[in-house]
Amino acid sequence: RIMSVLTSSLDMGEVYANFAAELKQLVDYTCVSITEPVNGGSLRVVSSHGDRPDDCVTGFTFDAGGTPMLTAMESLEPFVSGDIENDNRITAKEYFDKAGFKSIINIPLIIKGNVFGTMNMASKQKNAFDVNDVRELEPIVYQVALALDNQKLFSDVERAKVEWETTFDSVGDGIVMVNNDREVVRLNRAAAELLGGTVEEFLGRSCCDVMLGLDAEIEECLEESFIQEIKTFKSERRLEDGRILEVTADIVLDAENNKSGLVYIIRDVTEAERLRRQLVQSEKMVAVGELVSGVAHEINNPLTGVLGYAQLLASRDIDESTRKDAEGIMREAERVTRIVRQLLSFSRKHEPERSMTDVNAALMESLELKAYDLRVNNINLETDLDESLPGTMADKYQLQQVFLNIISNAEQAMLGHNGAGLLKISSSSENGSIRLTFADDGPGIPEESRNRVFDPFFTTKDVGKGTGLGLSVCYGIV
Repeated sequence: RIMSVLTSSLDMGEVYANFAAELKQLVDYTCVSITEPVNGGSLRVVSSHGDRPDDCVTGFTFDAGGTPMLTAMESLEPFVSGDIENDNRITAKEYFDKAGFKSIINIPLIIKGNVFGTMNMASKQKNAFDVNDVRELEPIVYQVALALDNQKLFSDVERAKVEWETTFDSVGDGIVMVNNDREVVRLNRAAAELLGGTVEEFLGRSCCDVMLGLDAEIEECLEESFIQEIKTFKSERRLEDGRILEVTADIVLDAENNKSGLVYIIRDVTEAERLRRQLVQSEKMVAVGELVSGVAHEINNPLTGVLGYAQLLASRDIDESTRKDAEGIMREAERVTRIVRQLLSFSRKHEPERSMTDVNAALMESLELKAYDLRVNNINLETDLDESLPGTMADKYQLQQVFLNIISNAEQAMLGHNGAGLLKISSSSENGSIRLTFADDGPGIPEESRNRVFDPFFTTKDVGKGTGLGLSVCYGIV
């Protein structure tokens, strides 16, 4: 009966209580306990049962020196004392005196030559135990040791399971495990969140239904091809909310190198895809800048000739009407020359450099670059610039980038709203700061979007018409 009690449950608290009750029928004791060593040369009572609650105390730690428990553990032999008070082998008697114990048996718990504690029985009667008790108890104690060892193993496995599950659910990428029947048997919280549901909703479902949204026929073909080639499979799934998930699948092999399932790793690559597209767009802009630079040089050469011949014509003795025409050619040629010079300056690579800058002048140069676009798109321009505006330390070219981005945004908003518009730009100085105001008669920014207009990649434009970086770049520069 005692042996069956020791294997009746994995709840060691219940096992100890039932074991102590059965043991009482075999040996009359006042207290039975189990102690185990802890750091620093101490022992801890991990379990105890007695005739009365005050007879035994569980959970307390005491110095092992001079105790019969330590003697039993060091000698690997049972320790028996029928008269603790007069037993010179025991030097640490304070606990026994306080509890009123007169007799004691301590039997080491040994598994595979390793001792990991003692089972102890104490009585308030002298000579309560003898050699026959020890002989009967030793096989029982061995079973106790086995039960404790199994419990420790179970606790280690349970702790490892909890640690693994915690780690599994803490991983930022989604993880989905699938069996050979193509059913989802396990997934972490990140996977469920990425796929838009709960863990319970996806368990038992077809892997391709969950991962790729494929129908059964396509799923089977994909699966068979994948299994035969035994290689990593990658795919992308675009969700209705615009997110892009990268799905990677690898075969799981068992100890015999046979396929036991698949493991899917899911990553949200939406941001990475946007950055990639922006990089492509940036490379295109670099190419456009180089093209502009080359075209500007090509325009400059014949433009120099046009301006020179116009000056020669104006210097001759010609009638007034022809002179005005020549001066008009010179004036427009000089304007084109300024625009070409600004294009070259804007397209050229510049290291950010702060210097004393005339903000009004930087704004006017930017407006000259946009003058043609504004005119052909029926955008009227009104400026109210403070001529007494002080200079400020800034990078002129970065300021021009800010102005061009804001003007382009206003232009696109007005064109999309009513095909024309009015853009008002003013500058002023107040409280030691320079303020530039851009106002247009477009539809304005929706209330729900105003807190996000400077967020990277946020845009209200149609797909392909904006990257969502213009205002965030402006914010960063300013």
